[in-house]
Amino acid sequence: MCLICAHSPLSDLLDKEDYTLEQVLEEDELIQEVKSRNVKLLQFLSKEETVRKLVYYVTRKAEDGDGDMIAIKYPFMSCEVLCCDIMCITETLSTASNGAIVEDLFGLLSQPAPLDSRLAGYFEKVILSLLMIRKPQEVTELMNKNADTLLDGFVTHSISYSIAEMFKRLMQPYQGDYMDDMDFSHPYGSNGGPWFSSSSDEDDLSAVGTPQSKKTLSWQTDRRVVDSLVQNLRPADDKDDPIDSDVHKHTAEILSDIIHYGTRSSANEPAPASATLVEHIESAETVDKIIALALPAGNAYTTSMTSALTVLSALLSRHANTHYSSTIPEETPVVVSATVARLPQIAQALRDEAGTTVNQRHQTVPKLGLRRLKLVGLLVVLVQAKYRAIDAVILSENIIAQCLDLFFTFESVNMLHAEIELLVVGILESGGPDLQVGLLKQSNLLGRILQAYETNTAALQESPANAKGYMGHLLRISNVILNITDEVKGVDTRGSLNDMTHADSIVEYLEADPMWAQWDEFVKTTVADANDKDRHALGGSVVSHPV
Repeated sequence: MCLICAHSPLSDLLDKEDYTLEQVLEEDELIQEVKSRNVKLLQFLSKEETVRKLVYYVTRKAEDGDGDMIAIKYPFMSCEVLCCDIMCITETLSTASNGAIVEDLFGLLSQPAPLDSRLAGYFEKVILSLLMIRKPQEVTELMNKNADTLLDGFVTHSISYSIAEMFKRLMQPYQGDYMDDMDFSHPYGSNGGPWFSSSSDEDDLSAVGTPQSKKTLSWQTDRRVVDSLVQNLRPADDKDDPIDSDVHKHTAEILSDIIHYGTRSSANEPAPASATLVEHIESAETVDKIIALALPAGNAYTTSMTSALTVLSALLSRHANTHYSSTIPEETPVVVSATVARLPQIAQALRDEAGTTVNQRHQTVPKLGLRRLKLVGLLVVLVQAKYRAIDAVILSENIIAQCLDLFFTFESVNMLHAEIELLVVGILESGGPDLQVGLLKQSNLLGRILQAYETNTAALQESPANAKGYMGHLLRISNVILNITDEVKGVDTRGSLNDMTHADSIVEYLEADPMWAQWDEFVKTTVADANDKDRHALGGSVVSHPV
């Protein structure tokens, strides 16, 4: 038998006395050889000058006239080599010259915007997938050392998805705990083996404690972070140049993450470091800035407006309550009071038209607009907050009726239907007296549902394709009303609402409605038939409960 031994071009290259990093990066089997821990190769790749050049290619902006090798392959292969998680390379990257190579890596943020999306992705991968896992303490200390410069860089380049995602991850509390405080100060073990040993790098790791102060980014308590991000939500910068919509979107996501993570701790756990930032966001000064951006004068649509509404909704969601306060007068947070003062403006914005669009049937129809959709979502969060001051203004401005008008007008906007279903069901199950009046008397809920079913039946007779897009939502609302009435009358045995006083008041309003007799017949026929149909899944099995 003749055995053929195929020599690797990379092995042949390494056997030479003189070769360059570029020649190594051009070899297709490089990553395979790195992962298999080729000793001679790792000795070369772990040299400080080699690692520094790998970082150079990862952060180098392509220039006109660059070939595919230098513009595409070298950066890609350099990133892959760094992220192979070989400790000798990682150790050189993180500790050589007191972290100077990592500072070179962060130098990418000093480049003018916009960043090359590929380089930004490589940068995110090296920092988050490697350094913040293997060397969290060292990288955190280095970032704290250069906190001001790096913060400016992250804020400036928030238009980049990769940079924004990295910013979000770094702002998460306890972001240094990825590896449960594993000690990587002796990454090659204590068995006297060579640093390029083929044994697993994790075999001899031991768990140790790291002081919290050394693994927490100073940004997590620096109020300038919030101020810089709120500045990014403006429609235009200081030079009156418009700020890109991606900047608004990414900034809103970062701020919303800070708010959510700042409220995650339970009563038995210490508040995360980012709670300081949440307190600053909820200060009267910052809330006023956010509301001014979210609810500006006029009806012009901007991404600044909708992004600020996202942040405002995240703030209000912190104050959602399961019950109304028993204290009178009730204490309302700053953000709730400031938003309540703007409810008349929100009511007017819901009435403002957003132009027209052409639907799938080539018909010119009114357009809902993202602004009104966001405002309806904001109202859902306000109702969930359960403050009497909110309910009173919603009733006086007839806002619930306006939301139902939108529900039936825009029959194909499912996101709107889902939000208003949440609004209606929330009021039916736990809303205060003002909201009950606004929904059941002022807004004529029963009459609207009955009329919608009649309209849908007539449309279906013309063509099945004419079915209204909100019928499934109306069926769920109808079943909620049915459950409440059955609860009070003692017919339903499926459970209890745990608040019969609330259920009794709902039924009282329902039975006083002029449409009640027609509704009762509607429930016994149309709703019962729909529920019976929905119980039978395809294939003949029976579902025990209706939708």
